[in-house]
Amino acid sequence: MNDTYLYGEMFSENILTSYRIYGDRKSLLTPLIILHGGPSGGFDYLLNYRRLADDGRMVIFYDQYGCGRSTHFPHADASFWTIARYLRQLTQLIHHLGIGHGYSILGHSWGGMLAAEHACL
Repeated sequence: MNDTYLYGEMFSENILTSYRIYGDRKSLLTPLIILHGGPSGGFDYLLNYRRLADDGRMVIFYDQYGCGRSTHFPHADASFWTIARYLRQLTQLIHHLGIGHGYSILGHSWGGMLAAEHACL
């Protein structure tokens, strides 16, 4: 298992999204985006899935808004936290990474719901 990764940051609308990529960014294998549960915490508890990059596949972890190393919004009210906002963040990350031509998603808990919502776009 290779534990080498690329740490990256995406800024959109002055909001930081933190991500980590394992595997080969130039691989012809379909990239995999891992969506953590929550919304809380971050992706660290899912890092065992980095082993899916052992075949060279690009495996992407990112912290959703308000989680981990991404921007936190301690004073935002309930109307701020919408599924549309989280879906927009995911779509922006996909475009930022240049993988809009094809990718797979693996979601845990809340991340599974986001993955299903994203599939309906």
